[in-house]
Amino acid sequence: MIFPNALKFFTIFGLVLTGWGTPSLKVLSHSFREHYDFVRISEYFSGKENTSGQIILRSQENHRTGLYFHVLFQDIGTVMPVQNHKLILKILDSESIDFKTHSFDLSPEILKEGKILLGLSGKDWTSPQTTPIAWYLELQTKNGKILADTQSYLWSHKR
Repeated sequence: MIFPNALKFFTIFGLVLTGWGTPSLKVLSHSFREHYDFVRISEYFSGKENTSGQIILRSQENHRTGLYFHVLFQDIGTVMPVQNHKLILKILDSESIDFKTHSFDLSPEILKEGKILLGLSGKDWTSPQTTPIAWYLELQTKNGKILADTQSYLWSHKR
C-alpha cells in the first residue's frame, strides 16, 4: 500500500519539477500571404471561405492579404480551466519606429485546437515589402493575467 502512494507522490512531484502542465506559446513561423493563397475551389460554389480545417484569426476579418503567424498552444487547459482568453501581439515593422499592438479574442474551442494562423490583414499589414523587425506575443486571461508569452530574438534586447 505504501509503494503505490509513494510512486504517485514522486511521479506528481517529478512532473511539477519538469514544468509539465505549464502553458506555453510558440510561434513556428511567419510569412506574408496574398488573398488567393486562401481561396479554394469549393469557395466558388459555396461562397464561403474554406479554411481546410485550419483556425484563422485576422485583425481585419474581411481582408485576407497580410502577415500571418503560425502559433502553437501547449498545455493551456492543464493548469486552469479553459475559458475565454486573448492574444496580444506587439510588433515592430520596417515602416515605423513605434510598435503596434493588436488584440485577438480566443474562445475555448480555439485553445483546445492547439494551433492557429494569426493574421495581420487589411490596413494592418498592406505590403509584402514591409518586414517584421521584432515581435512579442502573449496569452492573457480576460483579467489581464499573462499565462504564456514568446518573443522574437530582437525583441529580447534591452532598449
